[in-house]
Amino acid sequence: MDTALPGHRAGWAISPSLIATADHCPMGAGLDVVSVSGKHATTTGRTDIPGSGITVLRTDGADLAPFGVADADPAGQATVYGFGSSGGVLRQAVIGPAVATGGARVVWGINPGGTVCHGDSGAPVVQGGAVVAVLEDGDDRAGSCAAAEAGTMAAAPALAWLRRNGLA
Repeated sequence: MDTALPGHRAGWAISPSLIATADHCPMGAGLDVVSVSGKHATTTGRTDIPGSGITVLRTDGADLAPFGVADADPAGQATVYGFGSSGGVLRQAVIGPAVATGGARVVWGINPGGTVCHGDSGAPVVQGGAVVAVLEDGDDRAGSCAAAEAGTMAAAPALAWLRRNGLA
């Protein structure tokens, strides 16, 4: 997702026209451009999911391919797909197992050689081919990408809230 500010943020499609990301990533309706596999769409609105740290952006018909959602296995490893400080190149980092859990929030340890950077916010956290969480923050040591931990918010409860409220 490109924003009105320099840089990229990550997100994931939950329907053909809805993108989920961290709630601090989007700029606002008309200011964010979603770009997926060469398709571009402008955001037309947003819904903040209460207490989740996740925001859903509505687009002007991007016709995106949605990802499946599952519950996380905090004892296992997962992969974060984000842009970090890469200058717009999608990259990945292996995280896990979790070092702390509480409600919908899971803090994962970062594996040696893997990093989560400023700019990875909103990135999908994937286990077994399904999105299990959204990256909320990384302990990135003032932008050095030497992350030791990555805070995430569970995706399944957020998607359930959207469905209960007729939004997905």
